[in-house]
Amino acid sequence: MKSFVIEYKDDRFERAKLIYDILENALEDDESWHFFNEAELGIFLRCGDKFAPEVETYLNSISVKYTIDNYDKDENQLVALFQHLFIDYFHCNSMLAMLFVHKILNSNESIDGHKGWFLENVTERVVHSLLNNSQFMAQDTFIKNAIIQFGEPEVWESFLLSNIVINRSMYGGIRNQYKKYLKSKNGESE
Repeated sequence: MKSFVIEYKDDRFERAKLIYDILENALEDDESWHFFNEAELGIFLRCGDKFAPEVETYLNSISVKYTIDNYDKDENQLVALFQHLFIDYFHCNSMLAMLFVHKILNSNESIDGHKGWFLENVTERVVHSLLNNSQFMAQDTFIKNAIIQFGEPEVWESFLLSNIVINRSMYGGIRNQYKKYLKSKNGESE
C-alpha cells in the first residue's frame, strides 16, 4: 500500500469533499483505500499500490501538496498484529463517511441537519456490533464494575463505553493543551 499525507487545511467539509473527489476520480475500484482526518497534519490517505499513480495525478491536477510513502506495517502494535482485518475495517469506515458526504453533496439540505443523526447512528451500530460479537471476551472487571455501579451485568457494554468516552475526552484535553503550549511557545495568540 501507499500512504499519502495531503496538506489540506480548509474546513472539515471541504476536506471531506476533497476525499470524495479522490474516491470518484481514482479509488472507486480500490477495496482497501481508507483515510484519517488529522486536522493539524492533513489527510492521511492510504491506497493500493496500483491506484497510487491515479491519486497522484488527481492531486497534481488540483495543485494540492502531499507526500507519499510506503505503508507496510502499522506503527500501532494491535493494528499491525491484525493489519489485514483493520485495513478492511478502516476501508468500511471510510466508505460510510463518504456515503454521508455523497448524500449531502446530492441534496439541497445542509450538512448540519444530518451530522448528528448519521454520526450517532452509524457509530452506535459499529460499536455495538463489535461489542456484541466480542461479548464472550468481556473482562470480568467490566462485568463486576457494571454490577457494582448499575446493578446489572448486562450493562457491561455501557460501562466500557463510558470508560472510552472519559479516556478520549482526556486525550482531547491533553492534545488541546499541547496545541496551546505550541502557540504560546511560537509567540502566537490564541
